[in-house]
Amino acid sequence: MKKVEFKKAKLVWIQGECRSMNVTAEFLFEFDTKTEKQYKICLAASTLYACELNEVFIGYGPARSGHTEAKVDSYVLPVKAGKNILKVTVAGYHCNSYYTIRRESFFIAELYEDEQLLSCTDKNIKCFRVKSRIQKVPRFSFQRAFTECYDLALALEKVEVEELHLDLLFMERDVPYPEYQCVPISQLIESGIMISQKQEENRWFFFVESVNERAKGVKVTEDYLAATVVDGFYPEELKMNAYQDFQGMDFMAHEGNKEEIAAKEYALYRLPHNNTGFIESTLEAIEDSEVLLVFDELLVDGKISVKRWGGQINAVKYHFPRGSHRVRTMECYGFQYLAVIVLNGKVKVDQLTLREYVYPYCQEGNIETSDEKLIVIFEAARETFRQCTIDALIDCPQRERGSWLFDSYWAAQSEKFFSGHTYVQKAMYENINRTSKVPAIPEEAIPMCYPADHYDGIFIPQFGLWYMSQLEQYFKMDPDADPEDFRKRCLNFMAYMARYENSLGLLEAVPGWSFIEWSKANDWVGHINFPTNMIYARSLDACAGMFGMPQMQEKAKKIRELIRQYSFDGKIFLDHAMFINETVRVFPDDASEICQYYAVYTGVADLKEPKYGYLKDLILNIFSADRKEKQIFPEIAYSNMLGGTILRMEILLKMGFYEKLLDEIRDYCYPMAVATGTLWEHNDDISGSLNHGFTSFVGVLIAECLKKLKTEVK
Repeated sequence: MKKVEFKKAKLVWIQGECRSMNVTAEFLFEFDTKTEKQYKICLAASTLYACELNEVFIGYGPARSGHTEAKVDSYVLPVKAGKNILKVTVAGYHCNSYYTIRRESFFIAELYEDEQLLSCTDKNIKCFRVKSRIQKVPRFSFQRAFTECYDLALALEKVEVEELHLDLLFMERDVPYPEYQCVPISQLIESGIMISQKQEENRWFFFVESVNERAKGVKVTEDYLAATVVDGFYPEELKMNAYQDFQGMDFMAHEGNKEEIAAKEYALYRLPHNNTGFIESTLEAIEDSEVLLVFDELLVDGKISVKRWGGQINAVKYHFPRGSHRVRTMECYGFQYLAVIVLNGKVKVDQLTLREYVYPYCQEGNIETSDEKLIVIFEAARETFRQCTIDALIDCPQRERGSWLFDSYWAAQSEKFFSGHTYVQKAMYENINRTSKVPAIPEEAIPMCYPADHYDGIFIPQFGLWYMSQLEQYFKMDPDADPEDFRKRCLNFMAYMARYENSLGLLEAVPGWSFIEWSKANDWVGHINFPTNMIYARSLDACAGMFGMPQMQEKAKKIRELIRQYSFDGKIFLDHAMFINETVRVFPDDASEICQYYAVYTGVADLKEPKYGYLKDLILNIFSADRKEKQIFPEIAYSNMLGGTILRMEILLKMGFYEKLLDEIRDYCYPMAVATGTLWEHNDDISGSLNHGFTSFVGVLIAECLKKLKTEVK
């Protein structure tokens, strides 16, 4: 990746506002064109920007970067003859999140005519504060910044800018530019009236004690839902609150005027499947109107319901003065259903569109089969991949947009399969590697999700261990990648983890938030946790191979022997133990399904050995897609999709049980694929994300199974 040097441009922002939360600015470049000349803009921004030329959408960004860097985008502009107006709208959030990082808001750009600098950002740049985007609103979620609320009666305010001096390294964009195809939101499935209902909870989301000085001492009250450390506005400061407007409303269908939507009426639309992008609306406000756009991935009892939102506010609010309006959201959202709700006034909807924000390369991997269910699931996996891969391998495109480790172990394999390259995982791993110190977590720790802010000090040590396996996998996929670039960061982390080895050599009471998966297994992560030690051994093996350190392989071998000695009871592996007075006391009744998969995946158990015959039978004949539903063998804690189930699928593939694996994929994934056209975070809970990046790996599994079966037939 190349370093970028701006010739004359300065970092600028609205004077005195670079550390203010949720401020939106608009920067204008006006220029005349000459024939046979090429025009290009190079720009970087914090936090997010949208670029338009002559009111035509050009691009959105920037690509993610760590705390010490900023990625630079460049666009060749499709100019017209004569005067052109280039508008760059920048949302400066200056708040912590798992999607974007908290740093001073800024904009920097240079406009070129061929190689000649035409214009650039400095103290004379034309800048406006976008007052129509209301500043003091709720956060969208704990993981993302602010909701969008607009009052289009408020005009742009011409403002002065200041030049900023930030210690940032500018780097070229290192991932492909997204695809922005427009998809009509045109299938009207219902219209009706909004009625009031009893509110089960009069709380709104994610206003909590903030990391900045102004928010210290915030009290938690009954209508004030607290999470961990998050930047935000006090409830009494809010000027608009889309969640509060929608909470307590219910939908009642009726045959009404489908051309116009009056006060307390709605129109509900559907996309062909879950999709991700920016909501573009063209409508006429017949009178001054307040409108909510409310959306979700799935309906609950035929309705969009806050009960399914799970800690996010799936709503955008507008105040439209009388007249015609064309608007586009600044943030991207993921949904299948969208309701236009008129709180006050009357509007006529001319057009609703989703401008996709998806990965451009996803057609490399394909399958040949007449099995309709597998085709539907495979295409849902592809759809999940294209929406969960932009500038990082993200967990989900709606609630979080977080660049998580662990999930991305499987998503990285999807990237190689569906796109044929490793651009995104490379950028993701390098963002971690080049940021030597992530604020608030231990210096040696690997962040669980990055770029992101973790001001609560939380990191997941198991995800740092998975990072070693992910890198090992990446180096096999990309022979040009050099493990030596990652040596220092990886070995520092492994040395940090080694501090928590007890006198036996097993990890005990590891630091941070220990996480195995969302299941009973996560209740047993304290003291000596055997799944953690299993992945520790696997990580030592990975480092031994990557960095030529055979002593780490020997250490891994010893840890596996200790796990077999203490965790294996002759039939299955138990999850945890205590180490008291140099004696290991195992909890004989605490065993999880995922612990068995960890044992196989990490090489602790070889199912070809006779002593693991019972375990092999358990995995092949007892564990299944419907085990929890039918309450089969409840003594062993059920696994979840993220972790246990996806590991199980990978193990079945490696064992050669292709038909069985395809049967389980049909059972697990077909209902998801039919419902949303994407694959889900949980296999038994619709309250989670219904479009989760790691599940795209199911497409890889299907392709591999079909290929192996075809080879066997031959």
